[in-house]
Amino acid sequence: TFAVVFLAALLLATATKLWLGMRHVGHILRHRENVPAEFSSEITLDAHRRAADYSCAKTRLGFATALIECALILVLTYGGGLQWMHETTSGWFPPGVARGVALLVLLGAISSMLDLPFACYRTFGIEQRFGFNKMTPLMFVVDAVKNMALAAVLGIPLIACILWVMERAGDLWWFYAWLIWVAFNLVILTVYPVWIAPL
Repeated sequence: TFAVVFLAALLLATATKLWLGMRHVGHILRHRENVPAEFSSEITLDAHRRAADYSCAKTRLGFATALIECALILVLTYGGGLQWMHETTSGWFPPGVARGVALLVLLGAISSMLDLPFACYRTFGIEQRFGFNKMTPLMFVVDAVKNMALAAVLGIPLIACILWVMERAGDLWWFYAWLIWVAFNLVILTVYPVWIAPL
């Protein structure tokens, strides 16, 4: 029963994303030839068309990413992907926090690798076509490495902390995990514009 409910929820969520995206594209295309009156003195029709085409291109790429995300979840659950990752990380660490961290890091690495082609196309396809791309291939690689390093430095301790709380805090683990998550987000909101964004 749970498997059927899970599958229905996943398909409904994916279908909703696609439906909303199609409505968004349809709305943009219906108004592509008319600059809103409030902005007609500042935005030319050509600029408005260009913005509309750019939004449509990004939204259509979102269709592909939504389908890939859905497929990935199906592979991880019904396809046994999570079980394979669990068995793999079981050979690296004994039961405990380290194994849980390894499992989630492996999952994140696989998700990032699957997103890489879409990130490349977004940057060097869509952004390049509309004249917004200022990034070279080398800068793209360096930026990706920085993102991975930041994710490791910030994410691994957070994951380890929450897994440790899940092991030790009893029935109220979810409350303490929520407090940790809130505190983490407040810290990130403070340090992001000062230290992280400039990177």
